[in-house]
Amino acid sequence: MGNLYMVAIICSLWLVLSACSETKSAPAPTPKEPESEATVLVDVDESANETQKSSSLPVVTNEEAKQLATDSLKNVIQTFDTLGKQEGWDSEEKPADFQLLSPRLKEFATSSLVATKLKTIATSYYCQCDEQSIPNLATTVRFKVINNRPGQFSISAIQPLDEKGNGGTTIYLNMKYGKDGWKLNEWDEMTYRQKPLDISSDEYLEYLKKITPNEAVSFNKETTIEDEHGNQEKILLFKDDSGEFGVLAKSSERINEVQEDVPVTLPLEDNDVDLNKVTEVDASVVRSFTETYLRDLTEAINLNEFDRIQHYFEKDSTLFSEQQQLVKTLYDRTIREDLTTVEILEWTSKEANSYEVKTKEVMNITINEHTEEKEYYRVYTIVHENEKLVITQLESY
Repeated sequence: MGNLYMVAIICSLWLVLSACSETKSAPAPTPKEPESEATVLVDVDESANETQKSSSLPVVTNEEAKQLATDSLKNVIQTFDTLGKQEGWDSEEKPADFQLLSPRLKEFATSSLVATKLKTIATSYYCQCDEQSIPNLATTVRFKVINNRPGQFSISAIQPLDEKGNGGTTIYLNMKYGKDGWKLNEWDEMTYRQKPLDISSDEYLEYLKKITPNEAVSFNKETTIEDEHGNQEKILLFKDDSGEFGVLAKSSERINEVQEDVPVTLPLEDNDVDLNKVTEVDASVVRSFTETYLRDLTEAINLNEFDRIQHYFEKDSTLFSEQQQLVKTLYDRTIREDLTTVEILEWTSKEANSYEVKTKEVMNITINEHTEEKEYYRVYTIVHENEKLVITQLESY
C-alpha cells in the first residue's frame, strides 16, 4: 500500500513538471496585425535571398570593367554595321529588319535594352549622315568605374567633340551579369550644356593620341577668352604643325586662330533653360525642370545611379530616401522605364518660393522584352532657393 502511495505521488509530480515545461516552451503568442507579420516575413526572406544571390555573382576589377564596357559597345556597333552591309539596309530605301537584328544584338545586350533603345536606334542607324547614335568608348578619356557591385557595374567617361560635331558628352554605361555572362544593360549621354566637361590639357592630349597618334601636339598654357558679349570662357592653348589653336574646357570645342585679349565669336549656345541658375520661376522653367527630372529619373533607374537625381531632393528628407530605394528596387527587378511625354496640367504658387505642379506623365515600362505604356498623374511641391529648384513633396492622384 505504501509503495502504491509513493508511485501515485511520483506520477502526480511528473504531470505537474511536464505541464510547467510545456507552458515555458510554448508561450501564448502576442497578437500582431497580419500586415505587419507579412511585411517582416517578406523583408527577412528577400534579404536572405539577396545575400545568397550576391555571393554567387562575379565582381570585376577596374581594368576588366573598362574592357567589358568597351567591347560591349564595340560589338553592338559591329553587329549593326555587319548585318546592315550584308542586307543592304538603308533608312529611306530599305529599313532595317529588326527581326534579324534582335537575336544578334541579344548576344551582347540585355533583352530590355534591345527591345527599347536599340530598336529605336535601328530605325535611323542606316541614314546617309554623320550622326553617331552609339558612343565609342575607344576614344574616350577620364574613364571611371562609379558603381561596382556583384553582378553589375557602371562606368563614366567623357567623349570630346570631333570634327563632325559628335561628342562633347559625358557617357554613363551599365553592365549586368546574367546566365549568358556580362551584357550591356544601358547607356546614356549628358551634353556639355547639361554637365560641362571641364577637360584638362592632359586629357585632351590623351584624346588626340587616340585619334591622331602620329601628330605632334604640345600644350602651351591655360587662359581665358572673352566673347563679343563680354562672357569669359576657360581655354586651353595648344600648338601643332599648323600653328596654335585653342580648346574650350567646357565643351572641348576646337577654336582656331586664337589671339589673347581679342574678343572671339564663340559657338552659339541653345536657348535652353539653365537649371543651375534659376533667377525666376515661370512656365518654361517649370516645364524644363519637370521634364529634365523625369528623364534623369528614368536613366537613374536604368543605370542604377541614384547620384543622377539626388540633387533634386533635400539630402536628409524622407523623399530622398524613398527615391533612393525606388531606384534600387526597380533596377534589381529588371524594370526599365522610359519617358514618353509629360504634360504640365497646372502649376500655381503656394507661398513664397514654393510651387505646386500637377502633371500627366506617360511612361513605357519594360520588363525583359514586354513593354507597356502607363499614365501617371502626380503633384510636385517645388521650392526655389539659392537659384536652384528642389522637390520637397511628391504625390500621386
